[in-house]
Amino acid sequence: MIYALGLAALANTHHTGRNFSILLFTQVSFGMIEINLFSYLLELGGMSGIYLAMAAAFVLSATLLRWLPRSGNDGTSAPLSEGRADLGLLPWSCLCAVFLFYISTGSFWAYIELIGLSGGLSAKLITDSLTYTQVLSLLGCVIAGWLSSRVGQSRPLIASLLCAALAMYSLSQGVTAISFVLVLCVFFLFWNAIDIYQLGTLGNMDHSGRYAAMVPAFQMTAGALGPALAAWLLESQGSYQSVLLMAACSTTLAMLLYVYVYLKLRLSMPAVVDA
Repeated sequence: MIYALGLAALANTHHTGRNFSILLFTQVSFGMIEINLFSYLLELGGMSGIYLAMAAAFVLSATLLRWLPRSGNDGTSAPLSEGRADLGLLPWSCLCAVFLFYISTGSFWAYIELIGLSGGLSAKLITDSLTYTQVLSLLGCVIAGWLSSRVGQSRPLIASLLCAALAMYSLSQGVTAISFVLVLCVFFLFWNAIDIYQLGTLGNMDHSGRYAAMVPAFQMTAGALGPALAAWLLESQGSYQSVLLMAACSTTLAMLLYVYVYLKLRLSMPAVVDA
């Protein structure tokens, strides 16, 4: 609920691409700090130290409430002549695309270590690859913020989804040390960038934040369903190739939905489509 409130508040701002890129950059940075800090706290104070740190984080968050807007703007970024009625089902199409993309990432992330092992890669190579390529998530946030302020978010979003789908498909054709590392580089470079474009697109379509606030529900539901579908495929097909193909297909479907949204917005809301 707290995360959804934050997304709604950011959707209520201008320069949504830049603001969401700052959000994702902060999330990734604190996630990396958290991994190292919690291991230190575990040695220092056991599980009690970790729980106290979590409680302190919530208390610190409460000090920021004064800067939240009291309510959302009940309108879109489009000119008044275009109106909110023109949105139709486009925001729901974007939310369905979020769902499809997280079906893909959920299944990919759940099984990527086992996929590497199935290709004969060493556990050390897999661990090191997963550790160091995550840094590219920060670079992806910076690039997404830079691109969104220059060419908008729709076209980079479509291109990023295409690259992610091709990367997952390529790994399904064979796992080697080079292909494994390269696909992880692409995955981490584009994962958070895609999130930024998705959130920014919804924010520009409707600055009230009602649709952006629903993004976590679609993300988390798909994030749980993706590994379950992957497990079913593994049981029925007995191959990780089917998992990667499902991830590639799900990402491609998300891309096609955004192509549809982009074309519709170009006709009805040109001021929004490349914002």
